[in-house]
Amino acid sequence: MEFNVPLKILKQLGSSVNKKTMRKHFYSLILLLVIFSSCQIDRLSKFCEAVIIEDVQIVQERVNDIIQDLEPIETIEDPRGHLLNLDVLISELNLDLCMSASLLCYACIETLPEQSEVVLRIDDGGFITEKIIDVATPIGTPMFFVGMHD
Repeated sequence: MEFNVPLKILKQLGSSVNKKTMRKHFYSLILLLVIFSSCQIDRLSKFCEAVIIEDVQIVQERVNDIIQDLEPIETIEDPRGHLLNLDVLISELNLDLCMSASLLCYACIETLPEQSEVVLRIDDGGFITEKIIDVATPIGTPMFFVGMHD
């Protein structure tokens, strides 16, 4: 038995099958992209991990990298000159998506030099870690990291 189907009909049949198959694969690919793009990756940055495990050296390096070149900006309202610098530090730390940093107090620890405290809150998949970093805010010289505690 011989099939005498014109070549034009075979090409049309083949192209419609390919289009249907392509559409099916395209929609499957879109569905997979939607599913995977809606998943949240719960990976912490090295800095957030360092805060959680209390690796003071890594925390100190990161904080000092941010603040080492920030000279005091003395004003009538802020004769110490570091309030804006602390805002810069906090803004930079808040760029890390796993953390929320905020000023706890400014020049409130009466040591020589006086220190300020910044609270770090890290969300590790619903488990919140809270640590406080102490930053020296000396008059006339740049700030520097002092320590970290609960």
